[in-house]
Order: sequence, then C-alpha cells, then structure tokens
Amino acid sequence: MNKIINLTEYNNWLIDRNRAKFTIRTYNLMLKIFYQNKKTINTSSIREFLKENIFKYQVNSLRNFRQALSSYTKFSKITIDWERI
Repeated sequence: MNKIINLTEYNNWLIDRNRAKFTIRTYNLMLKIFYQNKKTINTSSIREFLKENIFKYQVNSLRNFRQALSSYTKFSKITIDWERI
C-alpha cells in the first residue's frame, strides 16, 4: 500500500524541513503526475516511469521527478534502490 492518500502530512513534513513553497508545489505536482501513471511506488515503477517519459520531459524535469520521489519515499519510509534508477 504505497499510494498517496493525503498530501497534507507530506507537505507538513516538507515545511518542517524548510522547503520553499515553490518546491512543495513542484513536488506535489510531480507526485500527482507519477500516480496518474503508476499505482504503486517502488524501484521498478520509478524506473519504468522515468524510461517511459524520457522523451516527454526535459532532463531537469526528470531530475525534479526523481527528487520529488526520493523525498516522498524518505517521508513514507519506502525503501528504494536508487542505484538502479
């Protein structure tokens, strides 16, 4: 059960870590886009998502997706093998 149900706790976690409002909005948008395409968050779903979108988004946008997903997995305590991504 790795699906985002409510972003409020995650947003509060980001605020506690002094993230800028723009960063929080960006991360929320990236996570919503990810979850529109994938139903769970794990190493293989992240790899698939990034590979599927390599030509759709610019490199910086893909980095933002990776950062947002990394941040969310830390918050959710989801283990991801980032070396494989």
